[in-house]
Amino acid sequence: MLQAIGKYTATVGLDVADMQVQNPLVSRPDTESQLFRVSASADWRINEIAFRLYSVDRTGKKTAEHAAFVVHITDQVQTWLSEWKRHAYLVRSRIASLHRSAEEGDAHKLKRRLAYQLFATLVQYEKSYQGMQEVVLDSDNHEATAKVSFQIDEDGFVFNPCWIDSLGHIAGFIMNASDASPSKEQVFINHGWERMRCAVRFVKGKQYQVYNRMQLETGTTYVGDTYIFEGETVVAVFQGIRVCKQRTVRACIWLMFVVPRGPSPTS
Repeated sequence: MLQAIGKYTATVGLDVADMQVQNPLVSRPDTESQLFRVSASADWRINEIAFRLYSVDRTGKKTAEHAAFVVHITDQVQTWLSEWKRHAYLVRSRIASLHRSAEEGDAHKLKRRLAYQLFATLVQYEKSYQGMQEVVLDSDNHEATAKVSFQIDEDGFVFNPCWIDSLGHIAGFIMNASDASPSKEQVFINHGWERMRCAVRFVKGKQYQVYNRMQLETGTTYVGDTYIFEGETVVAVFQGIRVCKQRTVRACIWLMFVVPRGPSPTS
């Protein structure tokens, strides 16, 4: 699409911002099919596209709003990398501190199988989504780091939804798998994020390091930023991830931004 309207360049980036998840898309196995739609409205004067995702009935009538977000088309990818580079050493120091804490016994180090077994008390992830290979978790401080390796290839996408989920799992894991969480009758649900920016094209076969510390914002809402490293470089940030405590939902599909196959490394 960007090529067709002359907006595509080698450095184009997509800033997925103001993600608001109003209602989860709940699986209903008692029905033959569930219909939902995505609508988009572009304002090319400011290089912005507004999206909405909602369920419809068989007549096309809207039955539930699920999510809304805005995509800003930008050529500021190199600016992002420079911005993140200035803060990378601080995040790396926290990752190193977590690993030291795991050796001293204050933090927990979990391999993939155990990590997703803990997750399974709330949601069961199919193997394609199980990208976290090792997690170091400090429950008391709601802080964690993880090594992520993708379990599936592109499968027709530039940025496979399974990859997005794997890179973003750490925030939900901190809040829902922590021994500091007060009750398993309640769950922390992702209500969106402020910005999702990726400055490189992700590929299967590489290992990425992610880090997040969730902090209480107000009431039962926690907010944190997920930093994604390739080697020593921050290559993506999921900024302002917001989770809120709710009663357990039996079957909830996480809403995410799905990007179809295309030429841009950041589209």
